[in-house]
Amino acid sequence: QRRVHGVVVGLGNSAIDVATQAVEFARKPVVLSSRSGAWVVTPYVFGHAVDLYACRVFLWLPWQIATKIFEYTISLTTGSPRRWGLNPTMKALQSQPTISPVLHNYLQRRYIVIHPDVDRFDAKGIWFKDGSYRPADVVVLCTGYSVDVPYLDPNLKSQIVEPGTNTLNLYENVFSPLIGSDLAFIGFVQPASGGIVSMSEIQARWWIELIKGKVKLPSPKAMKKSIDADNSYVRSRWTNSARHTIQRDPIIYNDKIASYFGAKPNLLYYLLLKPRLGFRLLFSSCGPAQWRLQGPGKWTNAPSSIMSVPITGMMYYTGLATAAMLLSLGGAAALTVNYLAKSGALNSYVNQLSSKFK
Repeated sequence: QRRVHGVVVGLGNSAIDVATQAVEFARKPVVLSSRSGAWVVTPYVFGHAVDLYACRVFLWLPWQIATKIFEYTISLTTGSPRRWGLNPTMKALQSQPTISPVLHNYLQRRYIVIHPDVDRFDAKGIWFKDGSYRPADVVVLCTGYSVDVPYLDPNLKSQIVEPGTNTLNLYENVFSPLIGSDLAFIGFVQPASGGIVSMSEIQARWWIELIKGKVKLPSPKAMKKSIDADNSYVRSRWTNSARHTIQRDPIIYNDKIASYFGAKPNLLYYLLLKPRLGFRLLFSSCGPAQWRLQGPGKWTNAPSSIMSVPITGMMYYTGLATAAMLLSLGGAAALTVNYLAKSGALNSYVNQLSSKFK
């Protein structure tokens, strides 16, 4: 059987899966064409699945700092993406990471080659934007998808999904201000890490509490204001493309939704009374059981399930260092207060401060 010339357009997870599989039967090299490049990470980083690095402490960092850490980690493990011709035009955390265990190996062996965006087709192949040319018998387009709700009335549909943009006018990506809680759009969200299941589950649990009348949605005006703010944030946080209009960080998103019906973990409670579990809630990805610690649907085995999720060495030692620093600062503060109290300086300062407010 004749081996065909294969070209895959796109550089997301689907595109790389197709290209690496095509190496087995297509004529080498298989061509990957990309308009904006990508940050490609291996499934395991320093011995742990890459999704396990997504934890509250990391996600609370300003994304500009977090992306520097992530980019440095990628460069440590696989080298600069520019070395491989991946040439991302965005920061690493401005897009959903592309994950592949074999792409760098195939690029090094030239089983796969990277080309820029497609310029035009002719009868036998493809011209690219840089003027290069490749023969092509089969072209696979892995260029994303369109968010659509074809089952809705056209007038309602146009108010929920902005035509041609993939932008949703849904409160927390679930409810339309025009309809309220009678109709929920479950799963209309793209996780920045991990899978969609925990996000869809938390949406469904919220909806159940609304149906039961245990909680209520804000007013349509308040929902519309929240939608506008969320869409504005998404445009500034993620790279500007139709692929990222519904992108969210799962832990941050799930915490927010869980707070609406009482299932968000009480971090202060666990840090003070169950510090080992509290430590995990800060420095581990924890799994979906973390939203079963309290509130509707509470699960007695949630703590043991959370503790069974591996914590990465990087986050574990970061947590220990943070705790040591806080203890040191607390000890230093206590010694300072004790010294001032013994010397009488503290009483003098308190008296001076009190006199200013008389």
